[in-house]
Amino acid sequence: TGKTYTVDATKISIEHVGKNLPNTPMLGALIKITNIVSLNSINNKVKEKFLSKLGEQKTQATIDAIKKAFDGVR
Repeated sequence: TGKTYTVDATKISIEHVGKNLPNTPMLGALIKITNIVSLNSINNKVKEKFLSKLGEQKTQATIDAIKKAFDGVR
């Protein structure tokens, strides 16, 4: 049998990123559930990929959304 997990990715995205981009927090939920990569590794990759494109504030907001979903998955 499978397990069901929930996270309010839309709410987290709107709170942290400022718009409805639920795929960002869903990444946090996915890594929490699967444990295939560490949260720290994802954070570093987000910084590497987006810091120069989005700037520090938006990149940190993205990281915060990922972490919030990681911590909030039920």
